[in-house]
Amino acid sequence: MNKLKCEMCGGTNFIKQDGVFVCQYCGCKYTVEEAKKMMVSGTVAIDNSSFVMSSLQNGRRAKQKEDWEEVQKYYNFAEQYDPTNTEAVFYSAYGKARQALINENLFARQAVFNSFVKTISILDDNYDVDKDYDEYLKTFEQITKDLLDMYNSSFVYRTQRSGIIEIGSDKAETAYLFADVRDAYCETLINIAGKYKKDPKACPYYDFAISMLENALRNRIVRMRTSEEDEILDKIIEYNKKINEIDPSHQIPLRKEVIKKCGVKSFGCYIATCAYGSYDCPPVWVLRRFRDEKLGHSFWGRMFIRIYYAISPILVKLFGNCKWFKNFFRKRLDKLVTKLQNEGLADTPYQDQDWRKS
Repeated sequence: MNKLKCEMCGGTNFIKQDGVFVCQYCGCKYTVEEAKKMMVSGTVAIDNSSFVMSSLQNGRRAKQKEDWEEVQKYYNFAEQYDPTNTEAVFYSAYGKARQALINENLFARQAVFNSFVKTISILDDNYDVDKDYDEYLKTFEQITKDLLDMYNSSFVYRTQRSGIIEIGSDKAETAYLFADVRDAYCETLINIAGKYKKDPKACPYYDFAISMLENALRNRIVRMRTSEEDEILDKIIEYNKKINEIDPSHQIPLRKEVIKKCGVKSFGCYIATCAYGSYDCPPVWVLRRFRDEKLGHSFWGRMFIRIYYAISPILVKLFGNCKWFKNFFRKRLDKLVTKLQNEGLADTPYQDQDWRKS
């Protein structure tokens, strides 16, 4: 005689309760007649839709409690029986990624996030424009919100040392992981929007992508390279233009308006900020004016700025926590600041200008 085996989860641990057999792993219930058929033939036809819905509901409740292990478990149940369900596919990986954020092992965290990025990259593959648009929209609206929430979650920064010298933490590496997720998700959103072509139904997906990019600027979820923020700004403008092509009443923001909206204070000044301990202090105000009002107005000046922004993040990343590094540049910057003040540059509060457009 065949052993009684749960059709849903494969479990074999059952108890009889209130006249039915209950799987102790997933809670699925079988009548005596169903159990007999399973014992004889090894299977019984069961509609999986109720189990999928139950798993989704359990996953949502676990997400509200921020129990990420349970989120992964229940959404994984749903994904097994409905592999095209966008919510199940995404949150099964999302739950695992949230757990990885508190893992001090950076390499383990990277492995999980690499898998998470791949999952996000295929969400548009199962998107069917002929199915319920409102349901899809609701799902992606929630996904967008939860990704933004993830960026504000607590996670471990592992301190790195070279001998007895502390050279930084893995904060930058974790920001890189977030940036990879952002890029994959934005690409998925744009692919979905493309399925609707010029249909207004595409607009919310462009909006979701814009929200992700604006959040990246606002919270500096960027890779340490000179062109990263430029690229994000370009994409924000590009996606606004896409919306405008569909809805001419939609206003395309100016570059400086996006910068102001996102509260972007700096596209650099890494070494100066490191040396003085703040981006908003009199010496750095002088240096920012020098960058925008002097260097930014000549070809060679802009070339110098770009080279500086390509090199300085690496130096700060490696030596930013070292006292000798700060002292070395502080002495030299003090002399430069004094010289610039004598030439008329003020040390009063300053709002950055976009030197790229000079």
